[in-house]
Amino acid sequence: MDKRSALLTVVISVTSVVISVISFVMAFWTFYFTYWYPGELDFTPPDRIGVSYGLLPGYNTMGMSIIIPITFTNTGSTRFRSQVYALTADVSTISAPEANQTTFHTRWEYEVSYISSQDYFNKYQDWMKLRPKKDLNLIDQLIYQSRAVPFQVTGGAFVSKLYLFEETQDMHVAEDPSGREATLELKLRTNSNNTSNSWLFKSWFFKLKLPEKLDSEITYVPVNKISNGIRHR
Repeated sequence: MDKRSALLTVVISVTSVVISVISFVMAFWTFYFTYWYPGELDFTPPDRIGVSYGLLPGYNTMGMSIIIPITFTNTGSTRFRSQVYALTADVSTISAPEANQTTFHTRWEYEVSYISSQDYFNKYQDWMKLRPKKDLNLIDQLIYQSRAVPFQVTGGAFVSKLYLFEETQDMHVAEDPSGREATLELKLRTNSNNTSNSWLFKSWFFKLKLPEKLDSEITYVPVNKISNGIRHR
């Protein structure tokens, strides 16, 4: 009876120690991921992007515009912050039969959003008188929100936006890319969650087929992610 009692005492003691160790590990794990896990700025790729080729606002030239819906998620704990400083998008196309590669360099210029055509009609009647070609048979309309400004994503949070990229005067390529196969490289300049004193450059690559006839109206096309890369500076 004494041996059984002693064995039971040992088993209970060992079990208590194991439970204590497991509790400590779980508490430490929770504390680490809640307060000290640096994480990273994650990117949710779109399945479609909007492209157009027309007269660029503010410039007397034709150029490419791209709308990319992006969700950034900071996977770090709440004490860490990530800043989105700049975004660029390069569209490289191959023109047949010459097989010459042309790259359209665009950068994030504006944040935009969509509202229903009914709301657009009610809100912008004076503007529509100046733009009578606006197609109100569409289910929604694109509207301006703000110019591109850096923004912050706190740990555990996410930000979803529609980003409008445009060719600028110093990047302009005078060539209509309609109907071509293309590769899109989206590049982000941000900071590391571990330090705000170093730049972190991330890039993502996609394949797409441009519409047969590009014009000033946005046309959405499917994209397929190829790869991504990261470099520090």
